Amino acid sequence: MKFNIVFGSKPEEKEAIKFLNSKARDFYLNKHSFIGANFYSIFKGNLQVAMVDIERTIRGTFGCDIFLKNVDINLLKLMFPNATTSIFKVNNDSLFMGRILETLRNINSHARISERDLEFFESYFSHLNYQYKMHPDIVYFNKEITIAGVLYLICNFLRKESLENFIKSDFMVSYIVNGNYGKIDAIKFIDDVSKVNLEVPIRQKRCNDLFGSIVGEYDRFNTTSGEINIVIGTDKYPTTKIKGLLKEDELIILKGSLTRTFYSSDYKLSIKYLEGFVELSNLLPPFALVDYLYETHINLFDSDIYNKLKKNWFLFQN
Repeated sequence: MKFNIVFGSKPEEKEAIKFLNSKARDFYLNKHSFIGANFYSIFKGNLQVAMVDIERTIRGTFGCDIFLKNVDINLLKLMFPNATTSIFKVNNDSLFMGRILETLRNINSHARISERDLEFFESYFSHLNYQYKMHPDIVYFNKEITIAGVLYLICNFLRKESLENFIKSDFMVSYIVNGNYGKIDAIKFIDDVSKVNLEVPIRQKRCNDLFGSIVGEYDRFNTTSGEINIVIGTDKYPTTKIKGLLKEDELIILKGSLTRTFYSSDYKLSIKYLEGFVELSNLLPPFALVDYLYETHINLFDSDIYNKLKKNWFLFQN
């Protein structure tokens, strides 16, 4: 199927809707053609960026990979209400939802689609057509999932700022988010459809001591008393692997540790303002404050660093 679509130029609405309502399988197997030869790679690349955003949110919040193993289901439901209740109907098991997210990541990242990922197009998503639509002519499922359906799934995991960046990357996304080509506004979609809320309290366990404020819920994975030795996932393919030591006010994270970031060298942090560190660390997922300090090359946490972080806390949370 050929479409009169050129990246960066506004297509006729009828042509854009025709593309969005076409089979996602045909797009990903490169059976579509476009007047603009580079449209395929650019459009797919923009979807990949959105999936990276989702993957970072999941890893940063839950410390797990995108397939949601070891995820806190109650927190997942608070963050992504429509996705967990209306789309995937998550009860006590998030495996199917995690499998779909993993597939969306794979098909938008890889040039070649595996046989396992091709199974995604066989998934029965007919209930998507009963979801609220911002544009009356959009179809999410027509015997199998459409491109609009794929976009709709992705949009249900993005916060307002990410959704609006997604629209800016390709204005056809706005047909899904607000029903109008080029309109950069995601408020109604968030409020009426996805109800995504990444501002919910993400720290369940808060501790008054230094070790507890750093490790948090990860303490159940800690295998060595007095040291930090945490492995989440498999030994061969861990999603989180942290080795280190806390001696009084000095924290050492060993080279090769993997949290939300990879520690390419040993990291030593001297914590001189204990009360302030515990306060900030308790507001974030386990190790998140340490990760931030490592990434910003801060080796001394004192009252000056505390005050700077508090002053720019909204930037730090992002």
